[in-house]
Amino acid sequence: MSENKCPFNNLREPDGPLGLPIVNSFPFVGWNTLKFLKSIREKYGDIAQYKLLGFTNYLVSHPDDIAQVFKEERTGVYSKKRFSETFYPFFGNGLFNSYGEDWELQRKQLQPFFKKSKVTDWFSLVVEESLSHIQAIDGQINELNAEDLMQPLMQSIMSSILFGVGLENEESKKAISAIDSVSEQLASHGLKSFIFNGLLNKLPTPGNLKYKKALKTIDTSIRKLSSSQTDDKQGGLLPLFAEFMTAKELRDQLFTLYFAGQDTTVSTILWVLYYLAKHPNYQERARKEVLGCWPSLEKITHEDLDDFVFLNAAIDEAMRLAPAAYVISRDVEKDTQLGQYKLKEKALLILSMYVTHRHPDLWDNPSEYRPERFIERKNKGYSFYPYGGGKRLCLGMHLARMEITTIIALFVVTFEFKLKPGVNIDPITHMTLKSKNGIPLTVKRLKFTKKAFD
Repeated sequence: MSENKCPFNNLREPDGPLGLPIVNSFPFVGWNTLKFLKSIREKYGDIAQYKLLGFTNYLVSHPDDIAQVFKEERTGVYSKKRFSETFYPFFGNGLFNSYGEDWELQRKQLQPFFKKSKVTDWFSLVVEESLSHIQAIDGQINELNAEDLMQPLMQSIMSSILFGVGLENEESKKAISAIDSVSEQLASHGLKSFIFNGLLNKLPTPGNLKYKKALKTIDTSIRKLSSSQTDDKQGGLLPLFAEFMTAKELRDQLFTLYFAGQDTTVSTILWVLYYLAKHPNYQERARKEVLGCWPSLEKITHEDLDDFVFLNAAIDEAMRLAPAAYVISRDVEKDTQLGQYKLKEKALLILSMYVTHRHPDLWDNPSEYRPERFIERKNKGYSFYPYGGGKRLCLGMHLARMEITTIIALFVVTFEFKLKPGVNIDPITHMTLKSKNGIPLTVKRLKFTKKAFD
């Protein structure tokens, strides 16, 4: 009878590294996640198996298999239950973390607020905030860590969108520091959740205490904004959400949007600036294209964003090489078949945008930054999926893309920028893909900005 339990008994599981005794591949994933995932795809193929402390993981890298996963997620073959339980203390039951019927209801409630047509309402806000932060950079030639500009800018934008008001300067600094601390430790927190039922995350270590303090700071900031009674609170999503959410639901959704809406977008902007700084010919091409539509402040319109063909290609190419969301996971809810392999119930499925976006069968010279490949792109589907896919396709993708394109466009016509000499840019896997040392730039003001602000 047991032989008939699984209809896929004639199939074998994917191959993969044995790793070390007891801990399996845990040290290698912890040391360099991206290098490990990329290496096992290269050695074991598009569906590869590895273990972490006895838990089975499957890395799925081919677009056809990824499409099947997203399709079968709708029928319950795959879910997000384990991720949700791991990160519940932080994201609660917000849209990013919920699953099942809760997620279905939340998605239905929130989707109207993030439709592509709604994004137009926030365009002038993004332009105004961007120009204000850019104007604050003094001097003709400067050194600038791009993160120091972009992170406060995105926090100000998201605060206005969510709450209808901007943050006070000191409060902003606290929240920015806290968000950075949380992002820095979330990935390792998830990895350590495999060890002794997450015991390492519960110990009163300096890192864990710092983590909890940062979360409390973000929560405090959200509560202050939510409870503030100011006449300036106009146009934010908070009062609209409050009409159909409880206090707990409001906290969870605002935390999710406040955190995720900044962290992923900032990471993407920084990587775009990195690649444009590294390739001055592409930077100049993007600048000329933007100036063709926006020769002055008075000419800036939302409709022009879709006409930035090369700039959008440059953004996509940066998102291919350095996707902010570099990996997502799904639980295997029951024994199933994927490709020619059997996947076991209770295993964890890993989809890595970073790995698929660099797949040599899908991209010519995959490590090279070549925006032209997106102008006439031929390999469609999940060969490129920076916003995820399936039913959980990123709800805020239209808002994020508008913010990224607008901010980059204004930056390239405002500054000529280069990478600061002698600085190595190494990707590190926090909650999103970050640069270890930020993106240090040398910037020179251009006439566009002088004329605009004089």
